[in-house]
This record gives sequence, C-alpha cells and structure tokens, in this order.
Amino acid sequence: MTDFLAPAEHRRLLDHVLAHQDEFRESGIVGPQGELGVLDYAVRKSRTLSNARLEEIWDMFERRLGGILPAVRRELGIPWFPVGKVERQLTVHGSGGFFVPHVDTGSPIVADRRISCVYYFHVSPQRFTGGELKLYDTWVTPSGTTGAPTHTALVPVDNSIVFFPSDAFHEVCPVHPHTDAFGHSRFTITIWFHEGQRPARLDGGEAS
Repeated sequence: MTDFLAPAEHRRLLDHVLAHQDEFRESGIVGPQGELGVLDYAVRKSRTLSNARLEEIWDMFERRLGGILPAVRRELGIPWFPVGKVERQLTVHGSGGFFVPHVDTGSPIVADRRISCVYYFHVSPQRFTGGELKLYDTWVTPSGTTGAPTHTALVPVDNSIVFFPSDAFHEVCPVHPHTDAFGHSRFTITIWFHEGQRPARLDGGEAS
C-alpha cells in the first residue's frame, strides 16, 4: 500500500526520528534459548528505537492499521484470529545494514505472531541504494518448512507499507547510503500482530 500517511504526518514522523537519533540502540535478535536482545552482527546489523519516543508517534498508525487489518487478513488468506499484542519497533539501517533470511515466529516467545508489516520512510530524494525486502517462497518438508531459492524483492518505497504472514521467510538486503549522515538511512516501522486469547464457547470449550 502506497501513500499510507498524509504528507503532514510523514513530515512529523521524519522530523521526530531525526530529532532523536541519539536514542537508537543496536538491534538485537531472539537468541537460541529465547533470550531477547542478543547482538549478532553476522545475522542483523541495524539500530532500533522502541521506547516512549516511538509511542509518541504511534497514534498515526494505530487506528489506521486496525481499520484495514480485516482486509489485509483476507488478502493474505490468513484465517480470523483475535488480535492480542501489537508489537512495534522503529529501525534504521545505515551503511551495510542488513538482516539475514529468517521468520518472525522462530522462537516460542514470538510464535503467536500472525501478521508482520513494514512501513518505509526516508528523506526525499532517496539517499541510499539497496535495502530491498526479499520475501521467499516456502518449501514444505517432512521436518517442517524452509525458504525456497525463489523470492519476490520489494524496494523500500517511501511512505508505503507491506504486509506478509509472520511465518514467511524474508530478509533485508544490505543498505548503502550515499553518505554517513543519519538522515540518509533507510527507516522503517515494523509491526507484528500477535494472536490473542480466543473467546470461550458457552459449553466451556474454545471458539474456533
């Protein structure tokens, strides 16, 4: 989806990020034992903002995302689920930033993520190359699923948002800003919709 935010909202978001660049921290991953915030520069290189500063601009996204989520779910072919936690993170990819192929449900603590979405924004004109989102096709094997060699590559279009199932294999290709200036980086807000508790049936079971 393109032109997701109004021009004034887009400007507000970009100004907010540039004003708080010193608050970004090195991005972590979920470790093999479920540890949060593990730093592994062979897997992921970026910086993130997920504190109160992100919440200060979340109002521009919350209602809009809630309104379109049913249509997104139908378009992706994902069965209805009660929305629980809505996780979000603001990320900047500077020089050489990347994230190797992975799924967003790869650990028990995030296994209830159902829909992932990425909102892209940057200065105009764009001051970096690369940073494509590769969405891989999936191979189903007797032992589970894995990413196939075939993929769709999506360029980071300013003020656009992409939705995909959280169990889809994907990666962020290396980013190459024209300069080392923070404002020339690739910016995203990543949102994960978790499945919440299903309502109980009158007979004491769980509604399907």
